[in-house]
Amino acid sequence: MEEQILDITEKLVRKMFSLFPASQWCGARWLIMEEGVPFDR
Repeated sequence: MEEQILDITEKLVRKMFSLFPASQWCGARWLIMEEGVPFDR
């Protein structure tokens, strides 16, 4: 079930990135923040 949700999320993210290339930076930053990795040095 969880893998299915991740698959759908990944497709949605890829679609968003293809529609808004400029949002790749914000998306990557958001993903890093979601993972709990310190982003700002």
